Amino acid sequence: KRKLDNRRKENNYFTETELWYLLYGLLCAANILRKADIKVGDIQPKNIFINPEGQIKVSNLCSWPS
Repeated sequence: KRKLDNRRKENNYFTETELWYLLYGLLCAANILRKADIKVGDIQPKNIFINPEGQIKVSNLCSWPS
């Protein structure tokens, strides 16, 4: 998270490769939630994190079973 915060402060842009990686990770997370029959109320950038291993994590979900 700190790396993303620093990037924002420095006004750096993501590379195309980084954007594709983020998009793919978010789509995988959304697919996992869908398969678990979990509806997400609101995914915002502040709820998306990258752990030290580079995995995309979605937290603080407003979710409920459908």
